[in-house]
Amino acid sequence: MRAAGYRADVSYIMEARQRHIRAGSVWTGSLDCVYKDCKRSLTRALGPAAKAEEVKLIWLQTAMDEDVSLQGLNGILSGTEGPRGGLWIWALGILFVLREVELGCLTLGCVKLDANAKKVTLSLPVSKKDPGGRGARPSRDCRCGALRSVSRLWCVAVTLFDEQVLRLGGFEEEAPLFGTVCSARSFVAKNKMIEEAQAMASLIKERVSDAENLRIEAVAGHFMRRSGVKMLARSGAALDLIQWWSRHSSAAILGYVEEAMEECPEGKDKLQNYLSFQEQLAAMSTETRTLKDMALQISMRVDNLEKGSLCDFDVAELQSDLESWLTPEFIVSVRSKKIHSTRGCNFRKPPLEWTTVCGWPFNGSGRMAKPMSRERFETSKHERCARCFP
Repeated sequence: MRAAGYRADVSYIMEARQRHIRAGSVWTGSLDCVYKDCKRSLTRALGPAAKAEEVKLIWLQTAMDEDVSLQGLNGILSGTEGPRGGLWIWALGILFVLREVELGCLTLGCVKLDANAKKVTLSLPVSKKDPGGRGARPSRDCRCGALRSVSRLWCVAVTLFDEQVLRLGGFEEEAPLFGTVCSARSFVAKNKMIEEAQAMASLIKERVSDAENLRIEAVAGHFMRRSGVKMLARSGAALDLIQWWSRHSSAAILGYVEEAMEECPEGKDKLQNYLSFQEQLAAMSTETRTLKDMALQISMRVDNLEKGSLCDFDVAELQSDLESWLTPEFIVSVRSKKIHSTRGCNFRKPPLEWTTVCGWPFNGSGRMAKPMSRERFETSKHERCARCFP
């Protein structure tokens, strides 16, 4: 059985054990010993589980752009009992991360279209992964405008929905979302869905250069789930959102996400970019608190002026103080205890791009950079930066 490619041998001997006990036979210690030996033998050197191939949406779109005939909804294996919907049905399955059985069992009543929000909602029935019988109602909107593409959910759903209503001569809630090539009211069998999927993969492999390594035999029932999860992972979606959208109740999704990150050219830089972004947010938060303090002091001075306070109030002095706060002439590094100059800095740029003469982006250092007035600079005993003060 191992040579034939079977991997579920353990489940067969487990079923044999259950039938033996249900028949009223005695499960002896000797049989239990043999059962355990067989289980160890069957699971030894089994290797990782075989995974379905990934078919990327961009491959579907590339094939359609190169061959206009593929933009239609005719089945690839025309004249068979396969699905009628062309490449559009696989795009829907990838975008909603569906299994081939879930996709083939969709009805027109399962699809809700909100034209105002361009939102598509699917009512998925009970499946083997939903023993509680809760079902699922995934919903997504689309910002595609007038663009007609297999990567745009609204375009895909409307194309399939309108075509089927046209074939039926009207809306029928219990009719399939896409029927067979021969009959609009017939649901597609599971084996026919797989045959059509592999025919699609063969066509993609011929037309798209990036898909030259696509293994046709590995385009099985779960290829849309793997493709959809990896697409979301590459886009930067959070793991919990991917798991919720794909309705994965186990950690199996981690394997797909890990693959997507390893294959992504920018994957290695994403962690550093994330940490850098957090540092920039912290620096901006510090800058915001400083600006709020300045605004409060200015507000207090204006209030004193309006109340006719006896305090000395000079508009020119206020303007000078504000400029010194917003565009400091000197910056002290808390770490090195050195004074840097901002001479020549373009303060019209975003604060995170402000630099000293030596090139130090001081706003990115948060509280490790302190502004210094000219009065304090002239009396300060801090060491001067050699590059800022040559």
